[in-house]
Amino acid sequence: MGIPGFRTRASRTYSINLQVLNALKVTPSIRILGDLPTAELNSEDYVASVSAKIEGFVAAWNETAERRLLAVEVWSRRTHLAIDLNNDQYDYQTAHQHSVILPVYLLQFSSRSRTWKFSRRQRQDAPVAARIAILHHANGQNPLPFLEDHTKIITHYTPRSSTH
Repeated sequence: MGIPGFRTRASRTYSINLQVLNALKVTPSIRILGDLPTAELNSEDYVASVSAKIEGFVAAWNETAERRLLAVEVWSRRTHLAIDLNNDQYDYQTAHQHSVILPVYLLQFSSRSRTWKFSRRQRQDAPVAARIAILHHANGQNPLPFLEDHTKIITHYTPRSSTH
C-alpha cells in the first residue's frame, strides 16, 4: 500500500512509520516538518491535498500518537507542513506567546527519486517553534491548520494581541 498520488512502495512507508515510532520512544513528543513539491498538490485546496499525500503515514501515527496538523505553508516550489505528535504542552490560546520547542524530524518527498525520506533536523527545533508561534499570532483565532500561501498576497485580518 503506497501513499495516494505517489508511486512509493509499502515497505518504504512502513520503514518511515517505524522510524517515527522509534523517535516517539526516545522523546514522547515530536514535530514533523513535511516537505512536498508544490507542483504535485491541488492548488484549489492545499490542506486537503497535503493531507491526502501523507495519509498512509498519518493512519499509522493515529494509532499510537495524538496528532495535530498545525500549519501548511505553500511556496512556489515546495510546500511545508507542521505536525505535532503527542504535544501535551500545546495550548492554542497561548501558542502565539509561548513557543513549544520539540524535536523536529523532516519528512521529505523527492520528485526526482519519487521516494520519501525521514531524518532528524535538530537545527530546526527552535526556528520551527518560533515560526509556529508567528503563524498563531498572525492568524488570530482562525482554526487549525493555518494556511499560508506565499504564491499569493497574504493578508491577516485579525492577528492576536501580544498582550493576551
